[in-house]
Amino acid sequence: MAERLTRPRDVIILLKRCMAKRRPAMVWGPPGIGKSDLMQAIADEQGRQLIDMRLLLLEPTDLKGIPFYDPDTNTMKWAQPSELPAITTQADVDEGKAELASAEAQRDPALIKKAKRKLDMLIKAFKFQDAILFLDEITSASPNVQASAYQLVLNYRVGEYHLPKGVSIVCAGNRDTDRGVSFRMPSPLANRLVHLEMGANFEDWQKWAIQNMVHPDVVGFLTHHKHQLFTFDPKSPDKAFATPRSWAFVGDLISDNLPQSLNTTLVAGTVGEGLAVEFTEHRRISSKMPKAEDILTGLNPPLQIKEISALYSLTISLCYTLQDWVPRIADPEDSLTNEQWHHAVDCFLKYMMDNFQTELIVLGAKTALRDYQLPINHRMLKEFIEFNNKFKHFILDDN
Repeated sequence: MAERLTRPRDVIILLKRCMAKRRPAMVWGPPGIGKSDLMQAIADEQGRQLIDMRLLLLEPTDLKGIPFYDPDTNTMKWAQPSELPAITTQADVDEGKAELASAEAQRDPALIKKAKRKLDMLIKAFKFQDAILFLDEITSASPNVQASAYQLVLNYRVGEYHLPKGVSIVCAGNRDTDRGVSFRMPSPLANRLVHLEMGANFEDWQKWAIQNMVHPDVVGFLTHHKHQLFTFDPKSPDKAFATPRSWAFVGDLISDNLPQSLNTTLVAGTVGEGLAVEFTEHRRISSKMPKAEDILTGLNPPLQIKEISALYSLTISLCYTLQDWVPRIADPEDSLTNEQWHHAVDCFLKYMMDNFQTELIVLGAKTALRDYQLPINHRMLKEFIEFNNKFKHFILDDN
């Protein structure tokens, strides 16, 4: 039976529902589609700490702890794993503060140092009482590590250690068919989890890439070649292949200070030889486009190249530049005024309306208004009425 693929945007919604009901979930998916980034996005949105544990790298004792002899009880006990949060309350923190105040009153350096260390540990632990515990690469972990994770997921405890009640558990891993190290998940563990299979989705990746300012040439190229976002084939012997993660690497690696041949080699080593050739040609054409700064300062340079992927890159570059200029408005040492910045927005809108197709204009407007939420005061824009009349319904009609 075919798996039900879920786009990243919807995986976030479903994981938040599972966490609200304290149901552990398992996100399946091929390598590089952004499972870890997705978990960080949820943690950031909810203002929670993320405990990211890569189970492939762990030993069973990393989850269960290490046994030690307790002379007071004449028994063996387990030292709590340092990566997992201890149950801590506000009362514990307040008690730690009182101990530090008492030590400071006694002016005993040794007691003060000990009390400070204890208070720091309590404050840190208290921040993790509602953390998200992300057990990544669980299917790649050894059976012994999986057994420890099994107890943690089933009972929110392992050995003598108990997770705080506010902690949510999410697991993730690659499928058996993904050409990676993989052990079959035990049926009792699988039955405890809500299983979600995540697939790559260009629209979701594009929004993430724009928000994180991935190189405009990468976003522009993929906006015109959406099918090249993810080319992983577990049957292929190729070492490099395109994934959302590897395309983000491309954006970090390419540099105008490197010769074209070396940039191409870096891209080939990241997403594969064929895509490297296509992407290099895209960059060659994009380099001939007008500079974003010239457009935004009103120089109105002619647009002589109409290659669509290069136009996408220019559109994204314009949005990035407007975003980069926002902090300059509040900087007293910078000469950019609020009026000048809004003049740049006016130039942005006018240049798009004069030169771009509707699809590109809508992309630029959505990026500026939705993704970056730029502080635009429409009353300060000369071009706003015309732009709003022509394109408002395209921008608002966004699913």
